[in-house]
Amino acid sequence: MKKILIIIAFLFVMPMAGQKNEAILYFKDGTELKGLAKVTSKKKIKFRTKKGAKKQLYNYLELDGVKITFNNWDRLVISTYYYKKTEQFKYSLLKEIIKGKLSIYHKSGIQSGEDWSDMSTSENGYYVWKEGDEIAVLIENFEQTDNIFSKKNKKAAIRYFNDCPELVKKIENNEFKGTVNPLSQRIDLKRVVNFYNENCE
Repeated sequence: MKKILIIIAFLFVMPMAGQKNEAILYFKDGTELKGLAKVTSKKKIKFRTKKGAKKQLYNYLELDGVKITFNNWDRLVISTYYYKKTEQFKYSLLKEIIKGKLSIYHKSGIQSGEDWSDMSTSENGYYVWKEGDEIAVLIENFEQTDNIFSKKNKKAAIRYFNDCPELVKKIENNEFKGTVNPLSQRIDLKRVVNFYNENCE
């Protein structure tokens, strides 16, 4: 079954392989550059200023991130990715979900329109990052039900948000249960982050 899913994923990615998408590069020095880009399988940004121009490769050493506009069959989709340190000596390219004092980023193994495919799943999931933090924290792993916001690890979530007593109290009182399955103990991560950004110092 796993092999079948991988084959299907590759078939879904392949039609996009030659596509170049409109993009904006965000450099570490604060400058921006518009052109055409795609993300390679090694999370580098392949970039041209225009069609036919010389190709350049960028990574986390030069870039903070990239905004890519691509055609998802019948509609345009804009995705913004940022390079974030996820371990002491490792950077990952994470998709921005919510940006604020506390941000959510998403890492997935397969991206079709952005033109890259990564079959590794051990680090796929949702990351959170507070302003000033050095490392983004993997807070919900797709392969593990025992994540930081599960019932078992509620204490870990409380420790992470110890700078906001009001939020900690709400987590302790189970006020952020997910709405998909109210009987589960999973916390709605987006609601938590939005509350933090709106109410915590």
